[in-house]
Parts: sequence; structure tokens; C-alpha cells
Amino acid sequence: GVIPTSIIESKNGTRLYPNPTGSEVTIEPCDINFAVEKIKIFDSNGNQIDEYDNKNGSEAIKIDLRRYSNGMYMILLHSKDKSKSYKVIKE
Repeated sequence: GVIPTSIIESKNGTRLYPNPTGSEVTIEPCDINFAVEKIKIFDSNGNQIDEYDNKNGSEAIKIDLRRYSNGMYMILLHSKDKSKSYKVIKE
């Protein structure tokens, strides 16, 4: 079969790609009921290593992962009353 080179992870209309990535990931918040206000990044040990306030509203958000070591990270998106988590591989 065909092996996809880039997986687009989608949860309730929010898309995150490319995954795995060598540089940056794009988050497309496509759910009108989920306005991303804050983005937190955690390493594979569960330690928070970065945090951003989303100033883009419902626009696509780019997060640069180049300064991080290769490995798995968790990106947590927060709205007023909900959160969504995504696993991202940096290679």
C-alpha cells in the first residue's frame, strides 16, 4: 500500500500538519465553537517547555519547532472552556 509522508491530524475540525515535521507545524482552527486562545507545548516527559497566546484569532497558527530536539511533543490548544491535545513528532 501507499504510506503517507505527512499525516494531517484532525480533531473536531481543527487540523495540525505536517506531522512529523522537521521545522514548523501549522494549526488550522476550523471549529467555530473552539477559539484557540493559548497554545502550550510539552516535551515527552510532560514538562511544559513553551507557551503562546494566540493573536491570530481563527487564522492558521504556525509554531516553529526547529529549536527543539528531535522527539515527540504534545501541543495543547486552549479555548475559554475546552482544550485539545495533539502529539507531534519533530525529526
